[in-house]
Amino acid sequence: MDDASGCGSSRVPPAFCGQRLKPARTIRVGGSSADPDYVLQTAVSPISPLLAVSTSAPAIKSFDVASGASLGDVAPRHPGTVTDLGFAEAAFGGAGPGREVLLSSSSESAVYAWDARARSQAGVFPAYGGAGELWSCSGGGGSTGHLLAAGGNSQILLWDMRSCRLLGRLEDAHTEDVTQVRFHPLHRTALISASLDGLICRFDLSPPHEAALAAPVTAERYGDSDPLQSVISPGTSISRIGFFGPSASAVWCLTGIETLSLWELWTGDRIAAFDDIRSTLSQNWPLQVPVDYLISCDYSPSSHHLHLFAGSQHGPAASFPVSLPSSLSSPSHPPGPSAAADDDATMSEHPPGGSASLPAGSCQVSGPDMLFSGAHSAVVRDVVRVVTGEGLTAGFWTGGEDGCLCQWEGLEGQGEEEEVVEEEGLKASKRKGKDRFKPY
Repeated sequence: MDDASGCGSSRVPPAFCGQRLKPARTIRVGGSSADPDYVLQTAVSPISPLLAVSTSAPAIKSFDVASGASLGDVAPRHPGTVTDLGFAEAAFGGAGPGREVLLSSSSESAVYAWDARARSQAGVFPAYGGAGELWSCSGGGGSTGHLLAAGGNSQILLWDMRSCRLLGRLEDAHTEDVTQVRFHPLHRTALISASLDGLICRFDLSPPHEAALAAPVTAERYGDSDPLQSVISPGTSISRIGFFGPSASAVWCLTGIETLSLWELWTGDRIAAFDDIRSTLSQNWPLQVPVDYLISCDYSPSSHHLHLFAGSQHGPAASFPVSLPSSLSSPSHPPGPSAAADDDATMSEHPPGGSASLPAGSCQVSGPDMLFSGAHSAVVRDVVRVVTGEGLTAGFWTGGEDGCLCQWEGLEGQGEEEEVVEEEGLKASKRKGKDRFKPY
């Protein structure tokens, strides 16, 4: 439900000057009308027209990213709950660094590699020795694109994707579950991790550090240089992170208490913190239902804006532009070896309730520029932007707890009528919004 009937709110929503995106296509991914399978995550291939979707069945499905046509199940019965999903161009098996694989981490302590086009399993990376559930994965890292990382029980595991061999673990950085791991898109030997312990860690996995992973865990393991380069402390459990900026020189961070903070990657300095952001977003969007949760962020190089996606448990969601300081508009580079000469990692710590470290007005969240309304009836779990070869936005896909995968493109009232596609015999149904469910 997108209106405020029965919500008891007397607030007059502000005028909306952005785009009301039209739901061009709605796909119901499985389950029953009374108990549909959740759409957990979506991932778009950077080199082929594929959209991968994980569901609570658990399963992984594939679709044509432009038409929404079903391409079949990649994993009709995924081993354990899918906790993370993403494409990687990696040195996998005997192939060179350019082979595309779809990676999924699992609640059953393993990472799986899939050939999404052939809809077949390509490899398994098991975790041994008490890693527990794996919450996140990232591939294609390292000097030759061969490293795979996954986050588990207070540790980060690393495999060689060419041989599926477990290389070692990073065990001293976090004290609780590692919720996110991400290799830098440009500097592939740089890895960041985030955890329920409230820390974001940056590691250098260049060849000398990678070779030391297999050594016994002792004080002399890494010699004079530790792979842990810096630690950022947002101060509360972290649910999602990502890179942004012209050279991906900054990190956005969403927390378990629905706050947003922005950080310089290489220095660890805080750019901004938005602690009561849901209240601010609720005042600025054109609906009477409140903004209940934050979904993710996406960076637009053309506008130099970070877009924050947030939604209401009643179904609608929106994109809120975050203006960024001019200091982030120029490409920056990681520090050289001399910058990490100290034995201990650099610690950047700020109290969770503090204000932004830049002058007031350097970073601001505007009212929504895009509204996703009229398709979902429950929490939206993920939003993914579809980009053309020229870097332009071609549309969006969203997935939610109502079991719907929705394609959005163009302005409301333009183009063709919405198409509803039934997957696995699920009947069309609208459900009342419900509280967000975490974890998976």
